[in-house]
Amino acid sequence: MAVKASGTAAKALSVLDAVARLQPIGVSALARHLGEDKSMVQRMLVTLAQQGWIRPERDTATKWRATMRLRLLADLACPQADLRSLARPVMEELRDRTGETISLVALDNDRIIVLDVAESKALLRAVPTIGLEVPGPVSASSLAALPWLSRTEQIALLREEPGLQIQQQIEDVRAEGYAILESERGGGTVSIAAPIFNDHGALAAVLVLSAPVARLSPPYRDAIGSEIANAATAIVCA
Repeated sequence: MAVKASGTAAKALSVLDAVARLQPIGVSALARHLGEDKSMVQRMLVTLAQQGWIRPERDTATKWRATMRLRLLADLACPQADLRSLARPVMEELRDRTGETISLVALDNDRIIVLDVAESKALLRAVPTIGLEVPGPVSASSLAALPWLSRTEQIALLREEPGLQIQQQIEDVRAEGYAILESERGGGTVSIAAPIFNDHGALAAVLVLSAPVARLSPPYRDAIGSEIANAATAIVCA
């Protein structure tokens, strides 16, 4: 007999997730964001605060933010914590050299999550948010990862069997070492991604450059792709 999930626990987790993403935030704004009853959200906030997961904002008791306990738990659960430290100098150097935003992303089962971002200093820039799930399922990040996943993992990431077009893109990425994808999201951006491997040769993460299409026209993309691929090989994790 299947065990029934706890609706109360699910609501508490949704409140914690929203506080972490939107902090500092008050109960009214949080209730509107979640589409939940304000009194229920208030009870969840008090419970989370008593357990040490959130705290009132220093200057006001009406807004909440996550405590370091959440960060410590995330680091325990996420072996990529050390990867972020290893990748950060490479990301910043690549950001400074290209002038564009550099992101570190990794697979979390069938999702791709942004682990870290070295933000472009340009006024017009593409900037993903740390913790954001990369929209997809087809993205430069997923294309860069697919050649080194099992068939089962590919299907889980794509939500379907890879079609002929995706299969050809997989072979292109395997041969070239990087993936390029132009998107109309955010006013028109292009992303170039390359895989990062651990010292056993398994996929560990993906390094991604994101830029407005106007600043990265097709003639320059392959040269940048090679640069991203070379930078990715400089990041080796256990």
